[in-house]
Amino acid sequence: MHRRKTQLREFFERQKVHAKRYLVAGAAIVFVVGGALGVGASALAASKAAAAPECFEQTIPSGGSYTLCLTLPDAVTETVTITVPVPTTTTVTQTVTQTVTQTVTVPPTASPSPTVSPSPSVSPSPSASPSPSTSPSPTPSGACTGAPNTIGGPDPWGGCWPGPNNTGVPDGAVLTPYTGSCTITVAGTLIQNKLVTCSTLDIRAANVVIRNSLLQGTDLSNGASSGASFLIEDSTVSNGSRAQCFCIGDHDFTARRVEVVGGNRSMYCADRCVIENSWLHGQQLQGSQHGSGLREEQYTQATHNAIACDYPLADDVTTLGCSAALTGYPDFAPINHNTIHRNLFLSSPVASYCVYGGATSGKPYSGDSTNATYQVFTQNVFQRGTTGKCAYYGPRTDWNGSRTGNVWSGNIWQDGVAIN
Repeated sequence: MHRRKTQLREFFERQKVHAKRYLVAGAAIVFVVGGALGVGASALAASKAAAAPECFEQTIPSGGSYTLCLTLPDAVTETVTITVPVPTTTTVTQTVTQTVTQTVTVPPTASPSPTVSPSPSVSPSPSASPSPSTSPSPTPSGACTGAPNTIGGPDPWGGCWPGPNNTGVPDGAVLTPYTGSCTITVAGTLIQNKLVTCSTLDIRAANVVIRNSLLQGTDLSNGASSGASFLIEDSTVSNGSRAQCFCIGDHDFTARRVEVVGGNRSMYCADRCVIENSWLHGQQLQGSQHGSGLREEQYTQATHNAIACDYPLADDVTTLGCSAALTGYPDFAPINHNTIHRNLFLSSPVASYCVYGGATSGKPYSGDSTNATYQVFTQNVFQRGTTGKCAYYGPRTDWNGSRTGNVWSGNIWQDGVAIN
């Protein structure tokens, strides 16, 4: 794992996170349903449309105010049996709608304590040797929003692409401050419905589970322990400008329905990772950094994700900009055994390419006989964007079709035209 330290050389700046879903506040976390937004210096809220919210305006001791709104409709179906004089029974079904209004407040800070309560072991069990799948890919549930082959819109297989309505902390989740240790050493630890503010959540145990949680300004990493593994699902990882960030990485992990925003890269898979139905975007760079959505090395299995590198490049002095939505350079290990299946690569005119294929020359492992082998790209969709070719130069680079095990099949532009 010593090589991980040399990888954390990239920096980034703050970019605002989607106000319609989350606002982060030093004073409080506010959940708002029905479209209203909390007001504060830096606030976080989960917001989706709901009927007839009830709102309360509150003041903040440090100055300013915010509004809390929440409506939780709960439809209850009752069955009433009415017996009439004749020997016949008529069943009448009526629906009763009950509205509950609830206000949730989270204290502004979470001070870590020395212990974390263990929970029953749950194994992420990432595949050791990903291979292309011919079965339908898993798709987030719920109604699609947007046009086909866009964030949250319909995909070509009858599902919806990941986006704001089907990734991240679920609607209605009530978060409480995480007060456990920022270094997890107990196998099977469960972190659920929590607001985590550790600078680094350092996983040093097997089968750790993070679920329905917001990791705010947190680098989720198991890079310091070869035996560590974790599952993160239905959660949001949000970072701004910081010196080091994976922001999820770097081995033996599974990520499902996760939104990752910020950081110089959203995820880093050095070895044995499963990434499904997740949305990677909104990178932040600072200093001499290159950005990417997902960086792969070995045994990455990425299925049905929406991946972007969309940091708005200002100039080549303060930052080096986005390399690609998906990158794989043989800097620290040969690039091999990666399966990229049915993902949506989001266009970005400031990225050089949308995907790298591993055969980059001039790197320490470029000449390794296993480098750029078993690189499988199947049925992925590439947006054209303003350049007409997904990124500044084109959709793909450094992919060598003559290498052992490499496959490029069924990859298309968003309008259905094949990418040969």
